[in-house]
Amino acid sequence: MFQYTINFTEQDGIDERAVRIFLEAAQVLDVTIVVRAISPGSLKYLGRPGFQSRLQDCQPKTAENTGSTGVGGLVVSPFMRADCFPNMANTARSIYRHFVLHQQASEKKYADALQVLTDRQQGPQTQQNTAAEAESQTKTVSPYSSRFVMHPLDARLNMCFEAGLSPYGVETQGRYRGVLKHRGSPGIQSRYVCGDWNLKDIFRTPAEAWKPVLQENRSSRKYLNSQHRAADAGIRETAFGNSKASLETATTAHFKQVAQFVNNAYNCPVVNHDEEVQQADHTNDEVFVFCNASLLALQLQTYSRSVTAARNAYLPKCFLVKGQFNIAMFYECIGRNLAGRFSFPNADRPFS
Repeated sequence: MFQYTINFTEQDGIDERAVRIFLEAAQVLDVTIVVRAISPGSLKYLGRPGFQSRLQDCQPKTAENTGSTGVGGLVVSPFMRADCFPNMANTARSIYRHFVLHQQASEKKYADALQVLTDRQQGPQTQQNTAAEAESQTKTVSPYSSRFVMHPLDARLNMCFEAGLSPYGVETQGRYRGVLKHRGSPGIQSRYVCGDWNLKDIFRTPAEAWKPVLQENRSSRKYLNSQHRAADAGIRETAFGNSKASLETATTAHFKQVAQFVNNAYNCPVVNHDEEVQQADHTNDEVFVFCNASLLALQLQTYSRSVTAARNAYLPKCFLVKGQFNIAMFYECIGRNLAGRFSFPNADRPFS
């Protein structure tokens, strides 16, 4: 049997407002919703004017809720605000570096930004001089120094932001120094970026097959192992065939309904991308489960390595499950097959 708790607080990554909204969504739409716990610091920014939740193209980490930084729960530059990542600084820097160099401020965008800013601000001055000047202004200095100058990656991102070639920039001063800001349509005031709700899984009944992410370029898919690859290919072939049209039109209807319901309840987008169970393995997460009527009525099964026995146990409407092992056991107990979405050492594997 898996372990769960019905006693949780905002420090566990959810507040009363979210519990009410997700419970209502589960009951009204008749689906079970599995939601990953959010950074506790992000809760106060969801739906607040001047802030917006992370979009799908924004991979940098949210600041850890250390209590001393003042920006816990907001997405920040780990170079300008190294104090926000006492436990995962290297990971945060690596993700941010990829975000800047390969997405928002690639070589082409950066070159185009230099040209745009040259034409706009420097008049006849050459692009080479502008580039040299920009490079000379990006030497790293302590973020607590009065002579603070941006890290080269932050400067590069901001140049693309100012040139209108990237919707993302970094705040360089004030209370939110180091926080990523997002500018949507032209003329829209930039907003600081906070965490968003990650929907790990949505299903009407446990027997409902999970559907893979549908994208034309299958080579970009990541597979855990050969079993996962084969299962993914089989589900694609069975559910959607080989037709390009069917691949483009097929979708996860449950996700669209839940996202629209939750976003309307918040009166702003707080759910911005598809279920994560379709994109990646369950890691050592903490997830909240909001049950629909069919799951509440389900009699759970308790599993050992070789024996399966019925047990008179039923689930509460909402509960918290911590850790990959317990999440895997939850899926086993309700009889939901995720086609190899969990990978465990043999000694710890909860399946037979």
